[in-house]
Amino acid sequence: MAKETLPAVISEFETVLSTINNIHDARKMVALAQGFITTAKKEYVASERTNEVKEDRDRAYDTAVKAGELRLMAEAKLGELIKTGRQTGEILNHGQTKTYHDGRSLEDIGLSYKDGINATKIAEHKDLIPEVVASAVKNRDIPTRKQMESLILERQRQSSKEARATQARKDYPEGSNILDGDMALLNDAIQDNTVSLFFTDPPYDLASVELFERLALLANAKLKDGGLLLTYSGQTPLPLVINAMAKYLDYWWTFAVLHSGAELRIWSKRLWNTWKPIIVFSKPGQRLTNEWVMDYIRGSGEDKEYHKWGQPVHEATYWIETLTKADDLVVDPFCGGGTIPLACLLTGRQWLATEINPENASLARQRLNEAKNEQI
Repeated sequence: MAKETLPAVISEFETVLSTINNIHDARKMVALAQGFITTAKKEYVASERTNEVKEDRDRAYDTAVKAGELRLMAEAKLGELIKTGRQTGEILNHGQTKTYHDGRSLEDIGLSYKDGINATKIAEHKDLIPEVVASAVKNRDIPTRKQMESLILERQRQSSKEARATQARKDYPEGSNILDGDMALLNDAIQDNTVSLFFTDPPYDLASVELFERLALLANAKLKDGGLLLTYSGQTPLPLVINAMAKYLDYWWTFAVLHSGAELRIWSKRLWNTWKPIIVFSKPGQRLTNEWVMDYIRGSGEDKEYHKWGQPVHEATYWIETLTKADDLVVDPFCGGGTIPLACLLTGRQWLATEINPENASLARQRLNEAKNEQI
């Protein structure tokens, strides 16, 4: 396909797609859209390699993005037609046989059962396609079915979480050493020089650097001499975060959590990211434990059951066990879904936490109560 004709063909494809009314043609449109993606990606990669002018590279990228969007739209159309076909009996439901039904199976029209499931899922959530495209563009990526499925799963988790949070607010409005509100509450809630470890996970964006500075100021007052502060951070704001926190504490080290899944692609730097940092600061004095400590751990993926950005509990338990002693006080000013308090419960440490979102705080309390019941 000639380079200059691809955008025009893609534009015509969108018009034709709106008129499709049978599964056979919809399946062809999905395959055709996939072909557009392959061609557009090749042209985009070629424009990068040959160092074409920015306008040409952007044009090639925009075409690839549109091809990815049309692939999702074609799958949504296919899914709608499959759903209609099942309702009318034209398409057999999974498990039905032709012995008792006159319809066709998905295999009869060249689709696997999984293909049918994927297409109907996209059709049911087709309103998310613009969000998938916007997210892909933000990361200089091309929208894919995998991204769509990830967003659908995230929304389903969020819906489940909201339902559980509503109940949790009724059952666990307070308690479990988790306070509803800003970390400023900890100024009065904790005596100075009594905390062995701060361990927390603030927002990572550049606008949140001020939170790290406030965190360090709080830790400077509440930590024992030689106590440590561990905080997750993103790589992009890392220099700003370190500079802000170093006003009140001594930089000690940077721990690494190695990603368990695929590498994160940073398009702006042509970089594959394989780890996330945990910055370690200390209050002057001798470290409170003599244990040797590893400065990295292999992650097991984010734990999103209780919070969108939840971290796995095993990461916290390792460093809490190594850097504190039994019954020591650990503080988490950004509690989220309660990973740090849970790690303290599992390792026999005391804890105190704040969480600015009341629903998240209630879910964290519920999580701790469920864990306590399992220990009985």
